[in-house]
Amino acid sequence: MHSLTQTCDARNALLSRLEESNNKRTELIDAVTEAMDVDREVVEDIADQLEAHGEIYVVNGVVKKT
Repeated sequence: MHSLTQTCDARNALLSRLEESNNKRTELIDAVTEAMDVDREVVEDIADQLEAHGEIYVVNGVVKKT
């Protein structure tokens, strides 16, 4: 039979592992979000350039080819 101290230690170890896992997950989500933001900025820049050259136009957020 486990002592109360062993049970508490085991619980604390599991909680620590869960917290570490959640932190890693949060870091991954943040990295993916940052990458998506960069991609979105690149696409917006390209769309702005194409629009400035008259190759496309945007109506209500929808890109139309001229």
